[in-house]
Amino acid sequence: MKAYRNNWYYVGGVIFAALAIILGLFGDLIDPMRRIMMVLFMCLLAHQFEEYAVPGGFPSAWNIGVSGEKEAGDRYPLNTKSAFIVNICCAYPIYIIGIIFYDVHVLSIFITYFTMLQILMHGLMMNKKMGTFYNPGVATALFVMVPVGIYSRWYMAVNFDIPSWNWWAPILVFPLVAFTTILLPILKCQNRNSPYVFPERDTKGFSIQGKVARIRR
Repeated sequence: MKAYRNNWYYVGGVIFAALAIILGLFGDLIDPMRRIMMVLFMCLLAHQFEEYAVPGGFPSAWNIGVSGEKEAGDRYPLNTKSAFIVNICCAYPIYIIGIIFYDVHVLSIFITYFTMLQILMHGLMMNKKMGTFYNPGVATALFVMVPVGIYSRWYMAVNFDIPSWNWWAPILVFPLVAFTTILLPILKCQNRNSPYVFPERDTKGFSIQGKVARIRR
């Protein structure tokens, strides 16, 4: 389990490649809406890979850049356990359920919004807090998640007669789901003496180290 907990984002990269092959070879046999949900899942996988692997550095960006932690930035408030819970135990099921029940439009719309709204955290909140133009995850949020999300919403609006409540209900429940699946696991697992320490490779990344050094001073 420790090996997976410290390398789940690389496994996600393998899953991304497998889904790309499946869609490339058998895409015509898959319902278009299910294909879209599979691509949205691939967006998540690419986003996580950018955050933690290449260029990586999200743990430092969150712990030191956003939270201002100076002493235990490699484990507080985010650590490998809470990162695993947020990204694997919480995020994966949402997208996998969406692929299985792709014809439940209110669910597909929620996942579309959930994907697109990553830009709010990365593009606005984190950059503003850190005083940066880039943080790990912002590129995929802006250039992958938002465009695919816009296309997904357009496709559903054009091809299905969807009741109006399907469009606005996901917006209402989004704050609760975001708190439950993202913030709550971090809050429950935070511990400055946590043994779930990020490896040094995970605390480094493009445009992060300089900012981290300034905060620590």
